[in-house]
Amino acid sequence: MESGTTTTPRVPASLELFPNEIILHILYFLPPEDNLLCFQLLSKHLNDLANKPLLWRHHCSNSFKYWNPDHEFQKKLEGPVSDHDWKRLFIVRKERNARIAHLFDGILATKLGRLRKFEQVCHMGYDAKDFLLDQCHVDDSVEDVLARRYHANSLLDSIHREVAIKEWMSFPRELDVIPRHDNVQLSNGRSLNATVERSIAAFDMFILHDQPGDIDEATMLDNLATEFRLANEGFDELSTREKALTLNRWLRSRKLLGMDSPARNYRRLRNCFISQAIRFKPHRSLPLVSSAIYCSIAGRLGIDAKPCLFPSHVHTLVFPPPGVSLDGLPSEPREGDEDGESSTTQDSMHLDPYSTDEEVPRDSLLALLANFGWQANADIFLSPGQPRSLIMRLAHNIRATFTSDLSGPNQPEPYVSAFDTSRPASSSSVINRDAALLAFVWARLMLLPPNGLEWIDSLHRIFDRFTTSWIGDTWLIEKYICPIYDSTGPHGQALDNPRNLVKARRDLDNITPWPRRRTDTKANVLYKVGQVFRHRRLNFLGVITGWADDGPLVMPEDVITSIVDPGEKGTVYYTCIRMDSMNRVKVLQHAILPVNDRAQIPDEMFELAGLYFKRFDEKKGMFISNIREEYPDD
Repeated sequence: MESGTTTTPRVPASLELFPNEIILHILYFLPPEDNLLCFQLLSKHLNDLANKPLLWRHHCSNSFKYWNPDHEFQKKLEGPVSDHDWKRLFIVRKERNARIAHLFDGILATKLGRLRKFEQVCHMGYDAKDFLLDQCHVDDSVEDVLARRYHANSLLDSIHREVAIKEWMSFPRELDVIPRHDNVQLSNGRSLNATVERSIAAFDMFILHDQPGDIDEATMLDNLATEFRLANEGFDELSTREKALTLNRWLRSRKLLGMDSPARNYRRLRNCFISQAIRFKPHRSLPLVSSAIYCSIAGRLGIDAKPCLFPSHVHTLVFPPPGVSLDGLPSEPREGDEDGESSTTQDSMHLDPYSTDEEVPRDSLLALLANFGWQANADIFLSPGQPRSLIMRLAHNIRATFTSDLSGPNQPEPYVSAFDTSRPASSSSVINRDAALLAFVWARLMLLPPNGLEWIDSLHRIFDRFTTSWIGDTWLIEKYICPIYDSTGPHGQALDNPRNLVKARRDLDNITPWPRRRTDTKANVLYKVGQVFRHRRLNFLGVITGWADDGPLVMPEDVITSIVDPGEKGTVYYTCIRMDSMNRVKVLQHAILPVNDRAQIPDEMFELAGLYFKRFDEKKGMFISNIREEYPDD
């Protein structure tokens, strides 16, 4: 070293030289997985910064949108941040997502154990929803895109159905409706009106699929109530009558109640669902749903309004606060009233939110009842409807829509997705008609007395559906129907026992699929699994899902609808799915007219194809099989 020269030691660059505030700010933008795997291991100081509760609460809130209720996530967010181990909660969710992904891959890979894996995912509830939504919207370039979308939607549908079933199951079986008593808390901690609102919204869970909206998301109704208040200054100074009419006129002016062209639109399926009526234009709804919308918003504005199950057309009853008349004048209790409350037939007003802006005179309703021949006990029809009756009436409205669809030709409009609100009735309604029928059946099973004929009929409908189409709801039957049956069911009829059905499905789930090779048959099997065809005589469009030279090869749980002469022998049969049905059918080889042009295949067929196929090959003009374990040569 030369004399007189000095060197300044170089300070090594280090992240730790930055202020803590800067490092923490960076950590909010660093993927939490990188923090766990690397950053927190760099030093003790950085480890301390990387494990701040506020940081991990942020990651929990932003990495996952949906949480299973057992986490009480919203309650955790509202409490002190130091009360919970947010990092551990994040890790639990990541581990659960990894488990869900593993099970989902198994569902796609093989039929063996598919039901068991399906149930394990469903038992994780809303913790699986974020992952499943990603699979529902997977890119078209993914190798097994159709299978992923189909099974993810099936899992979501089953999870959503449990939400609805839980809501109906928690509904009190015996409940008297008392005017001006919405503040009564039920066993679930909610008010009567809130419970009825959720029970009606539960039907929407059956047709929610992968679309936005949820039974716990009441923001649409909250926003409407807020918007109404902003548009009506001085609302709180009005009398109850003025408030009720002002709200009714405002909602109807926004076309949020009723419907256009009732003769044509009344029996459209989407009109039965409250979230569909509010969320999408045109805002069409049945009288019952219009009344429910009105009562829900009225409750948020401090108005006591309840649906009135008037014959053939639901109306709405509005009551003033205790001690005050509808017009805001002091009111004295009448003789016979208890606790200062007047009866349902005294100081109240009727509205018809579906049809008119104005109050409906009581005399007009009495005259209608006289025309029906129901003058006796008229007060029953002019009083608030029993909540259970209200929900069952909506269930029967859904059933009526389904029946109308079967009888045609005035087909109802299907549930309309958020991305295509103008789509007319088409075969895509198959999935939604099936979901609507399930809603009707499950509502009856949860709300009707289990020893009645209607309950037994609903049980048989569930059985029929399980034998005509693959469905993963075995876990729901075991969890909710079997306990009801065990306590009061008709034990004398062993075939009616749902536990037998559950056991049979579980046994079948453990059977390895039997491969059927073309080299094992002497028949001339012309077509392959995945080919699209049009039936020569019946003209329906279908996709081949199997073949056999001695009748259709079917698993024991499948019941195939026959559209061929069962007496014909020595020919090749094909099992297939058709575009207008959830059930498989069998056809003869000579009835098949191949279709190879993608332009002739409606998009709706792709929604049903994922149970059997990975994707559609446009070059070959056919679906690529995902059932190679059964048909290895196709």
